[in-house]
Amino acid sequence: MKARLILILLFVSGCAWAQQDPLYNLYQFNQLMVNPAYAGLNNILSVSMHSRVQWLGVDGAPVTNAISGNTSFHRNRHGVGAWLAHDRFGINRNSELFGSYAYHLPLSDRWRLSMGFQLGLINYRQDFSELDLEFDNDPLLANQQPGFTKSNVGTGLILSTDELFFGLSIPRMLDVRTENGSVISTRYKRHFYASGGAVLMLSSFVKMKLSTLARIVDGQPFSADFSSTLILGETLWLGAFARNFSTVGVNAQLDITETIRAGYAFEYPTTSLATNNFGSHELMIAIDLKPLTFQYYKRRYF
Repeated sequence: MKARLILILLFVSGCAWAQQDPLYNLYQFNQLMVNPAYAGLNNILSVSMHSRVQWLGVDGAPVTNAISGNTSFHRNRHGVGAWLAHDRFGINRNSELFGSYAYHLPLSDRWRLSMGFQLGLINYRQDFSELDLEFDNDPLLANQQPGFTKSNVGTGLILSTDELFFGLSIPRMLDVRTENGSVISTRYKRHFYASGGAVLMLSSFVKMKLSTLARIVDGQPFSADFSSTLILGETLWLGAFARNFSTVGVNAQLDITETIRAGYAFEYPTTSLATNNFGSHELMIAIDLKPLTFQYYKRRYF
């Protein structure tokens, strides 16, 4: 009950708290929803599905489902992608649909620069029937707008080789505000992302991947993920990570075949919230295809 009350206070009072982007642990296996420059970067047609349950056991905790796809074209000089996501958090029901385009510029035999842009729609909806109200005609909620749709745009850059990458992005550049009489509520504030990663050769059988993702939001605490993953025989990925050192977790990916990958992640908070939930769980499955003649399967780490 205490956890439920906290969630209601945080996520109903939009004038005090701006909604943040959904969290993903397995973003490192598909960065399209964080950075549009990822579209087509691996010169393959890739489709992936993600499902995440955060803070299992807490009423109103976030549940996110997403499907995305991206491919290269024109001999890998261009990429396009699209993704659809639904996020449920407290009484919020948000759905997003974005399309992405990226231009891939070779800088040398090793380095390439991808510049991306995305455009999409976000539907924000609140289900007030989920609230247990003391008064049916609560004046605080009487004039609330139950739902609306806004367009948004985003951009990003990725500088990479086969073993290194650095990224900067703003997936949604426009703040979203609503008005209710004289009260202006901020429903969303733009997020700035910076990412990086490297793969180190430990032996002919074992590689280590180090990566990080930092998020900056005006008026919100700085957030950063740090992860370390062992890659065994180019088939099994076993990783550990920390987010702000207040959440720790593990993840794994199995390359079932050359074209099919599956992943799982588990997170657990180290704060007082740990006593109220059974951790966060995320599943991912992805399929890679090469329908175009210039596309090919290759070992990729990002």
